[in-house]
Amino acid sequence: MDPRISGTNTVHLETNAESMSISRRIIKYFPHYLIVIPAIFLILILKVIPALRGLYLSFTHYNVFSGGSWGGLVNYEALFQDATFINALIYTLLYKSAYLVLTGLIAFGAALALSRIASERWRSWIATGLLIPYVLPSVLVGFGVLVLFGPFASMDSDAATPRMALLLTEAIKTCGIPIIVALAAIASKQAAAGIHSDGEGSGFWRMNGLPALRAIAALSLVQLAVAGTTDLELVYAIFNSTSIGESWRTVDYYIFKNGFMNLQLGLASAAWTIQLLIQFCLAAAAYFLVRGKFMGDLFRPSAAAAQQLSGRTGITGYVAAAVSAILILAVLFYAFVYPFLHAGVSYPASAEVPGLSLGNVILFLVIYGVAMGMNILMTVTLAYPLTVRRLPGGMIYRIFLIAVLCLGTGTLHEFAFFKQLGLTNTIFPHFLVGMTNVVGVFIIKSIFNSKYGHLKMQAEQEGKGEFITFFTLFIPKIWKPLLAISALHFIMLWNSIIPSITYSFDIVAYSPMARFYGLMRMDAGELNPAVMQTGAILSLLPLALLLLFRKWLTSEVLISGMVKK
Repeated sequence: MDPRISGTNTVHLETNAESMSISRRIIKYFPHYLIVIPAIFLILILKVIPALRGLYLSFTHYNVFSGGSWGGLVNYEALFQDATFINALIYTLLYKSAYLVLTGLIAFGAALALSRIASERWRSWIATGLLIPYVLPSVLVGFGVLVLFGPFASMDSDAATPRMALLLTEAIKTCGIPIIVALAAIASKQAAAGIHSDGEGSGFWRMNGLPALRAIAALSLVQLAVAGTTDLELVYAIFNSTSIGESWRTVDYYIFKNGFMNLQLGLASAAWTIQLLIQFCLAAAAYFLVRGKFMGDLFRPSAAAAQQLSGRTGITGYVAAAVSAILILAVLFYAFVYPFLHAGVSYPASAEVPGLSLGNVILFLVIYGVAMGMNILMTVTLAYPLTVRRLPGGMIYRIFLIAVLCLGTGTLHEFAFFKQLGLTNTIFPHFLVGMTNVVGVFIIKSIFNSKYGHLKMQAEQEGKGEFITFFTLFIPKIWKPLLAISALHFIMLWNSIIPSITYSFDIVAYSPMARFYGLMRMDAGELNPAVMQTGAILSLLPLALLLLFRKWLTSEVLISGMVKK
């Protein structure tokens, strides 16, 4: 066990830090300013400059042939006079609220039931199984829903059935993560009660219900960082993106339609700016609220405490284990076995995916692998300064990272940026957008500070240099969660179709999953189960990564998976 410094030494260290002048602290922590320069430079080039261009476009009358002229607030005035945008904004927020409530209810009930399973091995495998729907590509899940249930009545109209289908599908796909987070909170609470018994009654609500509820609430707050967005890949898989009902088009779709389809770049940029401002305000509020009130519900000092549950398995636990096992096996059967039972069925001629070959798969394995490697370097260098309690400029740095997190990818101005560089219809955007994800920065710093922050303070007290501490303390303590977060990031890249359909009009530059999506579009009317074979084969890689990293995919690491942008 890592030794802890005494409370007296901690207070003494904090007092010394407080007594330092700002200039002395800047000198002391100079390595932290130096280490982030390469990552900040890349973020400025790939994220900030395109975003500033998008902001500028929102104030212009832009014509693709003659360029733009200054228009002031005309686009914003038109935006708020457009009932379609107002409806899209309202629907997006209502949909996200309904999604958070539904996943919260599912996670709360499932976590309480699964907490009655005393066997750590059983819970570990069930938890892994609950993540299978999450790691499956959204396009495969969406097409599977259509194959299973058939086209919904009034699929592309304003009927309630498609809305509920989308909501339930997304909730079921992602509810495994809040369940695992809630289970970890229950285990941590029980471990703390066993170590620090205060003689009070340890009822089921106090030991199970309340910790689960707080953890789910905290995770819901974290998801406010993407409150203005939806899973577009799931939407495109289930519905015809060109004829979605007007009353429930989201802000993402409004921007896509006006920017890429209608070429109203100023109006689309104004809508993106409003979306960004809403998300930034919600994300910043959520960050400081979680940091102040709920940090202990998500990030815990002991990793072992989050895995051990007390008591014996009761009837509720056996039932929960049986139901979970049946559902997990059903998902595996439907995704990876059922499509191949139709091998003898007439397979449409168009089912040959254009350009999908072993070479294409290997090419994108390399692209995403290199992007993941670059993202690892960016994550560790950007996270390290956040381990300093009183870093001058630290608050500005945090706000900057939150803003970058909210920028997202697949935007109109990023397309314009890549087009200006001559990178559209090439594979380079896949690499460039794949390495600038900053979600892991907040997760890594929170894991380190909650578990090893005292060692960082001790190293400072002993006079160790910041670079030495980086290589001898920070990296050795966070490499496992860092690799696990990177595995989730790789899965997200592999499953994504948005960069392909946004930055390229040539299928040659499409990723394997985007080519499968193209096959789905060609045969959507037939809903041939055999079409799922290609998606099932491509989904074996995310499933293999899940099994490979399952012991490192802790509840803390999985939080990054709920902030998909």
